[in-house]
Amino acid sequence: MTTSSLEMDIQSLWTTVDSLVSNGDYLDRNFFVIVIFLNNQDPLEVKRTARLVYERYKDLCDEGIVQIIHFPNNTHPEIDHYPKISGHVLDLSLAKINLDRSFLYLYCSSISRYFIEIGIGETAMVHYGLRIKDFIDKTKKSFNQIQFAGGGSMGILFPSKDAKSVAKLLRTFFGELPTHKILQKYSKQRLLYDKKAIFLYKERVPNKSKEEIRHDVIKSVLADKSSNPVADIFTDMPTYEENFPHNAYDRDDFTYFWTSVIDIGSYFLVVFRDLQQISRVVVTTGNYINKDQLLSGTLRIGRMFSRITKDCDSIIQQWVFVDGMVDSNDNKNHTSFSGVKCLGIEVTSRQHDWLMIRDIFVIP
Repeated sequence: MTTSSLEMDIQSLWTTVDSLVSNGDYLDRNFFVIVIFLNNQDPLEVKRTARLVYERYKDLCDEGIVQIIHFPNNTHPEIDHYPKISGHVLDLSLAKINLDRSFLYLYCSSISRYFIEIGIGETAMVHYGLRIKDFIDKTKKSFNQIQFAGGGSMGILFPSKDAKSVAKLLRTFFGELPTHKILQKYSKQRLLYDKKAIFLYKERVPNKSKEEIRHDVIKSVLADKSSNPVADIFTDMPTYEENFPHNAYDRDDFTYFWTSVIDIGSYFLVVFRDLQQISRVVVTTGNYINKDQLLSGTLRIGRMFSRITKDCDSIIQQWVFVDGMVDSNDNKNHTSFSGVKCLGIEVTSRQHDWLMIRDIFVIP
């Protein structure tokens, strides 16, 4: 098992590792190793975090069940010297994530038979190790990946012998594609765990109810009288009846986009005719009785749009849907974004419900 993050939040790390330790059977210790990858480049912060991890899980570290790894900055290629790759401006943040994961996958390739990465803040279900083992033992289909949870590359199990090949792909496309897209290219036989996800993200829930939060957000957005910027809409999800994609973008709370066909990787893209300066983005999904929400997905804004791959590239910022909604001003974060070309919604986990994208508000 691997825990990795873009920003090391120590409390979220405890949440994840504690659940892996406490929710696994004692016999699970014969089957897994927890690798904690520290990707912060501040050496003092890395040492501090490693010390805290060792103090908390000393016995497990001494047994080799918990391992702490870090790849120093000087092991990375000098990505600043690569202004363009395949005609695209290099996304330095994306490049670092892919290169970090390349090192991580190589490290884990010889530890055990299978590899699975989960993010900090996610919690493991009780008896998760036995659930995974039971599913693998009973499956009759060939596979090179199994999706046990939603969230990009998180929760995807694959044979460790394949980790070297995946790492090579990550190094090859390190500035062009996000990790989960590279995994999609590699996978030809991906299976879905047909029960509740084994690893779930534990969100810090405010005191207000979901309905109150949604009502307050929509009320504040509608108080802004501006219109959404002119844009083109793209999606690979079919429309149900006359609930067309542009309905989600028209600022009419009585219209929406509705589809019955959703899969991992399904997308909904808003491509602006001109580059935009954006102060806030709000996306709501589902109806008012909390049906047909996006159960697991991401919202991203980027500086480039590819009509060939239908990707919103050169990512500026990315958010995770919580309770079917994203508000970029959540937690009072009033950051403004410039040079925005596109806005993309991506489905990151399976869901049996239909999907209703009700509102997309883009505020200058």
